[in-house]
Amino acid sequence: MGSLLRNLKQQVTCSICLDTYNQPKTIPCLHTFCCQCLENHARASHKQGKFRCPECQAQIDLPKENRFDSLPTSFFHNSLLSLLAVRQSGDGSSITCGNCKKRSSDVHYCFDCARFMCPDCLNAHDVMRAAFEGHKVMAVKEFQTQDYEALLKRQPFCSEQYHEREITRFFCLSCQSCVCHACIVTDHQNHKVILLDKAADNEKGNIMAEAAATRQNETALKDVIRKFDETISKLETNVAIAKRGISQSAETMIAKIREREREAIASVDTTHATRLKKINSVKKEAESLLKQMIQAVAFAQNLVQRSSSSHIMQNKETLKHRFQELRDIEMPKHLIHQIYRGFREGLETGRYRNRGN
Repeated sequence: MGSLLRNLKQQVTCSICLDTYNQPKTIPCLHTFCCQCLENHARASHKQGKFRCPECQAQIDLPKENRFDSLPTSFFHNSLLSLLAVRQSGDGSSITCGNCKKRSSDVHYCFDCARFMCPDCLNAHDVMRAAFEGHKVMAVKEFQTQDYEALLKRQPFCSEQYHEREITRFFCLSCQSCVCHACIVTDHQNHKVILLDKAADNEKGNIMAEAAATRQNETALKDVIRKFDETISKLETNVAIAKRGISQSAETMIAKIREREREAIASVDTTHATRLKKINSVKKEAESLLKQMIQAVAFAQNLVQRSSSSHIMQNKETLKHRFQELRDIEMPKHLIHQIYRGFREGLETGRYRNRGN
């Protein structure tokens, strides 16, 4: 009870609107919500005449004719709301008198009449001491834990018209309903009726037996969920291992590719140096040949233009022979073309890229 009182505000808070229950209704999965909150949720999310509980996701049938106010009222949570009102009265909050309906922060409670009483009704209760002799009356502000527990377990008033002032103290076995004394002498004559407390005591064993059977299934289901969690954990571990393996394989492949890249570049550099050396050698030969040709032509021009006839005749054979030598030298142009073409073909066929395979 102490735990309930400490967490009372949480116990009467609707999980949809996060405010105190207003007309609490219980659905078949036994979760409770404000009537209007539940209706708004169901209308927005229902499919094929069903909606899911916001708490446990159980599938729930829409109420007949979509009348959410026809759903079972959570009398337990209504009792908790009353308990909360009593607790808050210590902070100056007012409580409705069970007789005159006047609200007051100075309220007493009669445990035998099961009614809150304002100061005026308390005086009347005291005046009629003969009728209420032995009744336990206490100021709400003086309640102890056991008094809250008694308040929580008090029997509700009858819901039948004209019986609202009667407490339901009996249970009709024929109709399986809680009834008051007025119900017995009117609508439940000749029915088998027993005290409500006795009926409840008889039923507690059955309820707890069902709870125990459900608890066994609950334990088995928790084990199944635990195995699911273990499987999920293993799956996450295996996925992480697989990802690391993929990353490591990729790094290895990248390292190999980089190594082949370095080898291919080194091969290209070597080929480049070799070919460049050959090209420069051929180029030098061409430059030398060009200089020789220029020199021969210049010599011939000087000889013809600036030399004597005797010098011309003395050098004509030498010059003729030199010109013939120069003409007989093979031009190096086709060698340069072959060097360039071989290098280009090596790049195109991937010979340098694939080196080291």
